[in-house]
Amino acid sequence: MPVCTTACIQTRGVYVRRGSDITDCGMECPHTRDVLQLYRVCGDEETKLLELWCDNSWSYNHWDPRLHLNTSSGCWRLTDARKDDSCLYVLWRHNRSGGFQRSTAITVLDPVLISNITSNSSRLGQDIAVSVQFSGEEAAVAWEVDRGSLPDRFRLIDDNRMLIIPSAQREDSGRRLRVRITNPVSDETREYQLEITDPRILPRSLAVAAALAVGILLSAVIIFYSKTRRNVPTDNVEMQMNGPSEENGHPPRADQSDPPDVTRALLDPQDSHETNGLGISAV
Repeated sequence: MPVCTTACIQTRGVYVRRGSDITDCGMECPHTRDVLQLYRVCGDEETKLLELWCDNSWSYNHWDPRLHLNTSSGCWRLTDARKDDSCLYVLWRHNRSGGFQRSTAITVLDPVLISNITSNSSRLGQDIAVSVQFSGEEAAVAWEVDRGSLPDRFRLIDDNRMLIIPSAQREDSGRRLRVRITNPVSDETREYQLEITDPRILPRSLAVAAALAVGILLSAVIIFYSKTRRNVPTDNVEMQMNGPSEENGHPPRADQSDPPDVTRALLDPQDSHETNGLGISAV
């Protein structure tokens, strides 16, 4: 790469989100005798990227098909930025007066992404630690409570990743914690509602629930027993009124046969005597 002989412009820094495009300008041709060259310096490695001759607008890409140059505007674009594209990009312009340099330090970053917010406890009187888990680089973490600043007794540790609520009080229940995480290429916010439980109230609630369950069970047993007792006498009466039957295909037993027709004997004595006489003759 040529040495700066006349003037060197101070390097500026630019952050780019991974997957987006890296763009910069300055490769325009105000003079036909200018020659412009774009280099990339990554550590000790230097690579020529673009070259433009202004006398005939001839340009050449020495590097990657992701790199494009608009000769009319003098702007270049590197698409689909990757982490390894974080380098120093140096533009040299050569003309009669010598040459000058323009450099841009490009840093490609991942956006921040909040994955979860958790707490170690929710009991009254205990110290509660609320932690935020996230990914991303060069991130700054800030907390709010009920859309305002943190109360004086609240503390932040671990680079603001953890919020400590000492000796949780009843009035802390229902507070809305808001965490905001930013980096140069992204900004994300998440809310978390604080819940406080009293260990002395919990056994009472369980006892009430158990008593209610036992009451419901006893009521169901009583209702079932009452219905069963009502159905048994009704079935017995029906069996007595209907007499024996051939239910299930079995005829009635001998002791279940119809009794003799006593009424007929009483109404017709003659038939009765004939029957008796026949019985005597047969003997």
